[in-house]
Amino acid sequence: MSEEQSGLISFHFEKSKAFQTLHADGVFQSLTPNGDGFLAFFVERPPIPLRVDFKIENDGSMGEVLEVEAKQGIFREVHTGLTLTKEGLIDLKERIETLLENMEGK
Repeated sequence: MSEEQSGLISFHFEKSKAFQTLHADGVFQSLTPNGDGFLAFFVERPPIPLRVDFKIENDGSMGEVLEVEAKQGIFREVHTGLTLTKEGLIDLKERIETLLENMEGK
């Protein structure tokens, strides 16, 4: 008897070659023009300097930092965007609620 005849279907998971685990400090959300949900995950980090000037010592070695040119503030580096239908968002909400319930005792 096939899975379909027994009322059972199996989903097999396979990771793509591009699979990666990413850290997110937060998420920006909005609606797409066609009404789906959009989530953009970001990491917060200090700005990477544009330029760093070092003193050169008499022996030719690198000395102390003289000047750093960098933007001020905190960057929110957006690394992943997801578009989900209303049904997909409801499913994601339920899965997040389950995760939070499982974390309560820890």
